[in-house]
Amino acid sequence: MLLPSLQSWLSNQPVCLGWKNEVEDYQYRSFDCCHCYAFILPEAYLYILGLAYIFAIMVISWDLMVGYTGQVNLGHTTFVGLGAYVAALLQTPLRAGIALHPALAIVSGGIAAAAVGLSVGVITLRLRGYYFSLVTAILPLVFMQTVFIWRELFGGEEGFAIENTMLATTVEKYYFSMVILAASFIIMKKLWTAGLD
Repeated sequence: MLLPSLQSWLSNQPVCLGWKNEVEDYQYRSFDCCHCYAFILPEAYLYILGLAYIFAIMVISWDLMVGYTGQVNLGHTTFVGLGAYVAALLQTPLRAGIALHPALAIVSGGIAAAAVGLSVGVITLRLRGYYFSLVTAILPLVFMQTVFIWRELFGGEEGFAIENTMLATTVEKYYFSMVILAASFIIMKKLWTAGLD
């Protein structure tokens, strides 16, 4: 619950996002509140909130998969981790021998995760119920073992750090994750309303 004075101030402010027709009133108001957090919270909390927005994208997409198609995918995090590792490797010349711009590496990571997801989906989407869940439950285990076995490339249990970042400050990273969350939410909302039958 927000402070009463902040909540009353926010309720009297004009809509600044301009997409009232896209989502309901409470949803765009919550995004408006997220703008204010950068001004009132310390950077440590902004960092945690930025990570929470990234996890919220995972939750919304998992809800789209499970809630609207009825398929319980237990390997959802595999594709997120795969995309993150590919994006990080493409920015680290000591590990992969290539150094792409961070934005290009992120897009490449998403494309790689989508390609692997498509190839796995062609096989697993023929299954239904428990069989689909069991096959997708194996995916994170295979991914973790691959990371552990190829320790020199992936960094093993500890992972590895990248120095070539696109955003320098915590506030920039916070706003970037918030914009990605908003864009993901709008895209997935369009998928919900379009129907997946």
